Amino acid sequence: MAPEVTDWITSIATVAAVIAALYIAHKQISIQNRQVAIQDKQADFQERQTNISKLQSDIAIRQTDIIEKQTEIAHQQLIITEYQEQERRKGRLQAELAARIEHRTDGDRRNNYLSIENRGPSDARDITMLVEGDLNQHILGMPIELPLIVAVTTFEYLILLCAGMSSEFILDMSWCDESGELHHKRIPLRV
Repeated sequence: MAPEVTDWITSIATVAAVIAALYIAHKQISIQNRQVAIQDKQADFQERQTNISKLQSDIAIRQTDIIEKQTEIAHQQLIITEYQEQERRKGRLQAELAARIEHRTDGDRRNNYLSIENRGPSDARDITMLVEGDLNQHILGMPIELPLIVAVTTFEYLILLCAGMSSEFILDMSWCDESGELHHKRIPLRV
C-alpha cells in the first residue's frame, strides 16, 4: 500500500479515535451529571427522611404526653366518681330534720303548732331540741330529747301564746343518723 493511503487511513483512524474519545467523554460527563443529580436527590430524600423521623419522634413524645394526661384525667374522674358515690350513699343515709309553724282552726279556735319533720330517707336518732326565746315554756308536750324520729315522719306540738309574748323564737336541734354523722341546725321561726 502506498504511504498516502496509509496516512489517509491513519488520519481517519485518528479522527475516529478522537470522535470516539469525545463521544465517550460526553457520555461519561452525562453519566456523571446524572450521578450528581441522583446523589442530590438522595441527599434531599435523606434530609426529608430525617425531618420525617424528627416529626415522628415529636409526635411520639406528644402522644406519650397525651396518654399520660388522659391517664391522669381518668384517675381524677375515678376519684370524682368514687367521691360522688360516697356522697350519694351518705345522702341516702341522712336524716333531714325541718321545723315549721302551722296554723289551723279547730272549730272556733285558731291553734298554732310546731311541726318537726324528718324529710330524709334515714331515721333521726338521739334528737335534742332547745327552744330559745319566750316560747320555751309554752310549747306543750315537747320533750327536750327524743330517741327517734322515723324517716318521713312529722311530730306536732301545740303552742300556747300569751299576750305580750314575742312571736319569734329559734329552735336549736341536733341529731345523729345512719351516716354516723352528728347534725346540727338552728331554725328561726315566727308564730
